[in-house]
Amino acid sequence: VTYSGTVAGAMEGALLGIPSIAVSLRRTPSFDFSFAAEAAATVARAALAGQWPSRTFLNLNLNSGPYKGFRATTQARRNHVTQIASRTDPRGQAYYWIEEALDDWHADDGRSDYEAVMEGYVSVTPLQADLTDHKALPALDALLNAR
Repeated sequence: VTYSGTVAGAMEGALLGIPSIAVSLRRTPSFDFSFAAEAAATVARAALAGQWPSRTFLNLNLNSGPYKGFRATTQARRNHVTQIASRTDPRGQAYYWIEEALDDWHADDGRSDYEAVMEGYVSVTPLQADLTDHKALPALDALLNAR
């Protein structure tokens, strides 16, 4: 998600105190946005009716078609490999295109956004703008002050 412009936009909204949702479709041959719009509206109504922690925003991922329902999910872990393709434009000039290549996904006991989308659900992952690893602070403090 750190490379997603959609997530970055929602994060900026959350930082400004605006309830925010990022919505992304899995790549498919057809881009029917009607199901994504319906899912986003449903989640937005539910989110606005409740109380959310400050600077928390939601990341929705789904296929571009009918869905089975909604799942609260974790952010999937993956190893992403990008390929660079060397091409030539119509004027004979070389240019380079960044292509999607391999994604090595790691299962999360059925809780990840990737798994939910692959099973036909709308994935709803709560994200936060604070990337601090709060659990690591005591160990870091001990390391820095171990004199």
